Amino acid sequence: MRQNRKNVRPAGDGRPWWWDGLTALAFWGNALVVGKFMTRTLGPIAGLFVFAILAGLGWFFGRAAWQGLMDARDGKG
Repeated sequence: MRQNRKNVRPAGDGRPWWWDGLTALAFWGNALVVGKFMTRTLGPIAGLFVFAILAGLGWFFGRAAWQGLMDARDGKG
């Protein structure tokens, strides 16, 4: 991992890494289901917008989970 990246998680926040991982999976699942539903009901632009927002939140939490896992592996967290 590059050292010049900003940390997603604040140091010592007390949240386990696996909780962020479960949240990321939930957001990615919602992105698929709700995005497909919105595409059918409101059209492709609305579906793509909802998919992008939810998938972006899933990516954010997935990155936080990865960072928490690496910190736990190195004994920092």
